[in-house]
Amino acid sequence: MNINFMRKIDKIAGLGIIRILSILRGKRSMPAAKDVKHILIIKLFGFGNFIFLSPAIHNLKRIYPDAKIDVLTFEQNRDICGLYTDIDETKTIRFSTLKMGRDIIGFAAKNLSKYDLCLDFEQFVRLSAIIGLSLNPKFFIGISTENSGKRKAFDLPIRYSEKDHIVKEYYDVIMSIDRYYIKEGKNFIGHKDLKSKVSNISCEGYMAIDTVPVLIAPKMKSSSRTRKLLSENSEKVLIGICIGGRSDDIERRYPEDKVVELLKKISRIKDARILFFGSPSERADIDEVIKDSGIRIGINCAGMSLSDSAMMISKTRLFISNDTGPIHLAASLGIFCIGLYGPSKEWIYGPYTSKKIILRDEKHPPVRSNHNEKNAGWNEEWWPEPAVVYDKIQGVLKSRKK
Repeated sequence: MNINFMRKIDKIAGLGIIRILSILRGKRSMPAAKDVKHILIIKLFGFGNFIFLSPAIHNLKRIYPDAKIDVLTFEQNRDICGLYTDIDETKTIRFSTLKMGRDIIGFAAKNLSKYDLCLDFEQFVRLSAIIGLSLNPKFFIGISTENSGKRKAFDLPIRYSEKDHIVKEYYDVIMSIDRYYIKEGKNFIGHKDLKSKVSNISCEGYMAIDTVPVLIAPKMKSSSRTRKLLSENSEKVLIGICIGGRSDDIERRYPEDKVVELLKKISRIKDARILFFGSPSERADIDEVIKDSGIRIGINCAGMSLSDSAMMISKTRLFISNDTGPIHLAASLGIFCIGLYGPSKEWIYGPYTSKKIILRDEKHPPVRSNHNEKNAGWNEEWWPEPAVVYDKIQGVLKSRKK
């Protein structure tokens, strides 16, 4: 599916459809927490976004301990959702112009009025709000970006400002629910054990959620192949790298010639092994980069199952990547991250961890707009030089060895 075509349709028709459905639906009142048994989270785009959402979903489960949490997303995100135990079931729609419409209509017909609470975490596209309205949930909460027109769709709109990290922006939805119940005095059920056992929490009555969002580590189960690979390299210095990214957004990729130069420098590190991560479609490209660099210490992990990839990443000393899902996966696993950032705003989309170094050309700020438009004009000469990146790698390895 052409994503640019989808954005145009979303922009042209989406606002009018939202206005009509919002008028027909009217506004609703938040149900008492004890009455919420079925919750739907809508997040269509982004592998990394589900890692960013993990604190929100985890604490949503604390507010509604007896509720079943479903996620509706595009089918390519099924595997990442499967790594989080707070998600009970993942519902998917196909990313195809014709099939997507058919899947949405079928899902809406099957689940009409089923959900007590629906949460829309898409900050830009209007399609998610249209899906939520068509489901007729008892209460609809969602992120509302300025000029998107989505505010009218929600019973409780949460303003998206793009001033904080996206993890905090998502988590503000959960904080808003928390504040509502505390104000109304309706939610105090269960969670008695949390008051004494959980630190860094806000308690009111019997309810407790994190005051500061913390990424939840995904569950991992490695295959025999992965265990063998890790055993064979147990004495090596494992360094994770992701050089790819979305095919429709190549501006975010660290230039290939700089990657090749960086790999040659990393190969000087004693006992180093470079683990390359990416999607199955990127495996051939990674092989080509390894060949061009002439290194003999590269291991191509692209195409592994997501669980295997997570296990491999968890054993690395550090992880180097541009703005991609794998660097956020590494952050959630507690791995030190070196982020190479160009057109993306690292204070919003950078790895959400204190164990990180962000490298960018300070003379050229990010060019991305608030509405996720892919601005042209980013020059590959503006990326940090391989020598600078390698210097930081050496510093991290020395400090972590100590």
